[in-house]
Amino acid sequence: MEFSKFFKKRVGYSFSLFEAILAISLCLVTAWLLLVNLKHSRERGYEQSARSAYDKIKQAVYEEMSSPGAAQRYLMKNFIGPATLPSPLNEVFLDKGQELNYLIRVHQRSKKGRSREQLRFEVTHAQGKYIYRYTEVNGLLLEQLIEKENVDD
Repeated sequence: MEFSKFFKKRVGYSFSLFEAILAISLCLVTAWLLLVNLKHSRERGYEQSARSAYDKIKQAVYEEMSSPGAAQRYLMKNFIGPATLPSPLNEVFLDKGQELNYLIRVHQRSKKGRSREQLRFEVTHAQGKYIYRYTEVNGLLLEQLIEKENVDD
């Protein structure tokens, strides 16, 4: 039987140059794929962090607006985490890297009985690629996901 030759233990066997190069190249390709995947995971983490801050702020604003005696106007600008937002949104904590670029809320009642309401805010992560923007004017709502310009890799 010819197959028995292949199953016998060889003595003094060493790798050929081709086998060594093949093994090294497979290790390098695997390491490269792992590093690329880790980079994308980190970027997704930044975006999830920014989205989390966006959702926390949106929920806190709506809770504050629906409470009796809510503030009619407030303006917040350039809060970078770790930080707690000032009153009336002092229950919102921004984690490291999360940024609130601006938050504007205006609620006015005119003499004619019509009310004018405006809510705008913008959240991002310092290393993230996107800006989360929320705009609501007189019941018209616009939520945007905007790619930052000049993002350093």
